[in-house]
Amino acid sequence: LIDNLESWKVFEAKKVECAKSLDSADKHFKSIKRVYDLEKGPAELADKLKVAAAMRAEIEDFFGQVDTANNTLQIFLPLEMKEGMHGQVKTLKDRLTVLEEIDQALAEIFKFNQELAEFDKTLTTLQEWLDGKAKEKLENIRKPQDALLPPDPEEKCGKVLELAEDLLKKSNVCKTLEEKRPDMFPKEGQKMSRDAKEFLERLKALRDGMTTLDDDINKEFEKYSGDVRHFAEYQTGLQEFYPSLVEAEDKVNNGLDTPDSLVTAENTLSDIKNFQSSLEELIKVLENAATIAQKMSHHEHADITVASFRMRWENTHKISKQWVHCINELVECWSQLEGKIEELTKWVDASKSSEPGAQAGLSIDKLEEQLNLLKVSFKEKQGLVESMNKTCKSKLSGRRKSQVLLNVRRMTMLPVEEMRKLSQMVANQPEEYPDVPSEEEKKEEGDGDVSVSATIQLAPPAENPEAPAEPAAPAEPAPES
Repeated sequence: LIDNLESWKVFEAKKVECAKSLDSADKHFKSIKRVYDLEKGPAELADKLKVAAAMRAEIEDFFGQVDTANNTLQIFLPLEMKEGMHGQVKTLKDRLTVLEEIDQALAEIFKFNQELAEFDKTLTTLQEWLDGKAKEKLENIRKPQDALLPPDPEEKCGKVLELAEDLLKKSNVCKTLEEKRPDMFPKEGQKMSRDAKEFLERLKALRDGMTTLDDDINKEFEKYSGDVRHFAEYQTGLQEFYPSLVEAEDKVNNGLDTPDSLVTAENTLSDIKNFQSSLEELIKVLENAATIAQKMSHHEHADITVASFRMRWENTHKISKQWVHCINELVECWSQLEGKIEELTKWVDASKSSEPGAQAGLSIDKLEEQLNLLKVSFKEKQGLVESMNKTCKSKLSGRRKSQVLLNVRRMTMLPVEEMRKLSQMVANQPEEYPDVPSEEEKKEEGDGDVSVSATIQLAPPAENPEAPAEPAAPAEPAPES
């Protein structure tokens, strides 16, 4: 009976205390929420775990005392009261589920805090990559290269593709963060803390930055893929131009042979005119290559290469013009000389003719005058031959012969030191080919005795002037009878 009385006291007191503790547990359960502050979240979770552990111990103790007291009271309770007492205990027991709910909620918060920390770590890593290495790589791709460095658009495209591949990997990681967003953050329209908004803003900024980077990469790839095409066309132009230039330089290096007849001189004149025309067509190939090179993002190296080729072409073309000028003068003079020799020959043939009136207008003085003119013409012609020997012979014999089979790609990919030398060579033009001599210079060069040769056939009578037997001997009139 004493235990029965004590059980009534315990049952009534602990029942009330247990109910109050369960009310506190319900409030505690409702207070468990996600905290998006990386420092406050774990600290708050630790506090709630301590409170939950204390609540569980207290509630389980209170409920155990109530249940034990009820079991004692059931011995002496009348039948009509037993069900009511069991009902009160059952009500408390049913409410004990809040303890499991609290544990489950705290476990979810613990997992959430870990995921949020990982989310923040990944987000921070991606943003640091975007602001650091990605930006640095893009700047290196866009950075203007040294003017003396050879263009290599294929390498640029490779770097762009490498950055694009890195971006794709990072974008996929960012996509996983975006996929976690609905589960980790409140939906649109729901109340959201400032820290949660900050996370979402960072995620949006990251995606916007990656989208911008992707646009920049596409622009750079389009630009440098165009450079690859232009560079290939530029090299093709040089491969067409350079061998022909080398052949022309070799022709200039070999010089012209001295013509031994008017026909040879005329053929030489025709050849060098064709040579000059071919050079003028050849420069169009180089100009086209230069125009294509201007379309490349970095074309300073190509400009220097083209300038060096143009300088060599200009020297060769200037020599061809000199050749045409010299040989043209020689052909004109030689043609006049042949005409005078032919005219003199006709006069001599007329002087030995027996036909009446055939020798009308002929005299020794006139013949002597014509021979003197012939001598002057021949002297002028010999002077032009000597001028040609000086002007049209090799001026490049001391120079290294060009390599026809030079790798043109290597020429377009010369290292910095060689390009620096080439740039200086372009800036410091070599000594130019001599200009066409003026009339005064030609007169000065023409002073002095020059032998005259002619192909005149005279009649055998003693009264007639002697015909020159050798081309190098001057033709002089015979003394009068």
